[in-house]
Amino acid sequence: MTSPTLQPLQKKLLSENVVGAIRTAILDRDLEMGQRLVETELAEQLRVSRGLIREALRLLAVEGLLLINAHRGTFVLKPTEVDVEEIYSLRETLEVLAIQRVVRLASDEEVDSLGAIGERFNVVPPGKNVSQLVELDMEFHGRLFHLARHQRVLKNWSTLQSQVRLCIAAGMDQHEKRPISFLGQDHALIVQAVRDRDTETAGRLLAQHIQTGAEFVRTAM
Repeated sequence: MTSPTLQPLQKKLLSENVVGAIRTAILDRDLEMGQRLVETELAEQLRVSRGLIREALRLLAVEGLLLINAHRGTFVLKPTEVDVEEIYSLRETLEVLAIQRVVRLASDEEVDSLGAIGERFNVVPPGKNVSQLVELDMEFHGRLFHLARHQRVLKNWSTLQSQVRLCIAAGMDQHEKRPISFLGQDHALIVQAVRDRDTETAGRLLAQHIQTGAEFVRTAM
């Protein structure tokens, strides 16, 4: 296994930039799942201190992207079926709560902003545009969490979304071979339920959407 190649950072960037650089490398699969990370190599490539690297790895472990073993070292998480079940079941719980609040609290203009993101699925060219569709999907769900006006739920999503992205990345090669048109279709139905202020339907459609996503990830891994 070859050593990862990361671009050096400007010296004055803070620790969160180091975290962001390593996180991006993981989610873009520049760092392979299951790969052992060596502090000295990362510090040399990013041109920062080992202390900053060590703190970044600790934070990414808390975020759920890394596994730190005191004897074996630090490894990029390689999601298992159990991981997918736990991540997506937690996501469903958080997001159904969020959409219930959106139905109750969001203005018509805010719902329109959510719908505008969903409509952008219709202009993505057919073919191998999986990464673009995934980014749109994450933008849609991130907007939904913001509209819920619940800071603790939003904070949990901010951590969980990286794990969701990691699960998607684990099966990305297979995603590119299979249609994921359900994303745009599902979002249109969810937005309409929110516009109708139909809490039950919105929650049910969203739960089904997340369960479909989980099954898609499992079969693609």
